[in-house]
Amino acid sequence: MMGAFDTGFDDAERADVAAACAALNADGALVYGNFSSDTGPAAAHAMYAPATAARLREIKQRWDPTNIFCRAHVFV
Repeated sequence: MMGAFDTGFDDAERADVAAACAALNADGALVYGNFSSDTGPAAAHAMYAPATAARLREIKQRWDPTNIFCRAHVFV
C-alpha cells in the first residue's frame, strides 16, 4: 500500500529529482523567502541576486533606519 505522501517514484527517479534540485539550488533558485524561517545573511544572499540585495539593503536603510521591522531577512 502506498503512503499518503508516496509519489510513486522509484529510487532512481528520486535520485534524479534530488540531483536536479541540488543543481537548481546551487544558484539559489529553490529559495523562497516566504517559506524560509532562516533570516540570516546566508539565507538572504541565497534568495536574491547581488544587485537586488543591494537595492533592498538601500531601501531598508532609507525607510527603516532604526530597524523596527527586524524580523525581515538580513543583508549584511
